[in-house]
Amino acid sequence: MSSPNFSKIVEMPPGDFTFGLIKPGVQFDVVAEIYQMIQDGGMELHTLPPTVMSSGDVRRLYYEHIGKHFYARNEAYLMSGPSVRMLIVGMGAQPLWRQFLMPTIREKFVAKWTAPDQQHLNLVHGSDSALSALREVALLWPFPGRWT
Repeated sequence: MSSPNFSKIVEMPPGDFTFGLIKPGVQFDVVAEIYQMIQDGGMELHTLPPTVMSSGDVRRLYYEHIGKHFYARNEAYLMSGPSVRMLIVGMGAQPLWRQFLMPTIREKFVAKWTAPDQQHLNLVHGSDSALSALREVALLWPFPGRWT
């Protein structure tokens, strides 16, 4: 997949790009199906190689949840194996990913992906707003220069 053109992306209307994350433990065939769903939705997809998130990455991504009862479990899960960071670009990318694709992915894959005692875990993350997408891409995507 090609490298994203960040100068083009920062000029896009809010909601036309978003950050997505495929979390640890998702099988490769499921990752391929998720990629295909995004592309079938008319979106341009950029990915980084799977990497294990650091505690700092998790804190930056989920800062609003630090101190909540589920945060420690979520942090441990996100640090338990490699995740795939995605930049999804196209008209209406943020609402498409968050409101349609994420629930579809959960419904389609959670039963075959997880053991019954782990079905509370989310397979994917998606920015909850255009502003969050900008923040999450800026924090978690390596690129030349910084958005400040």
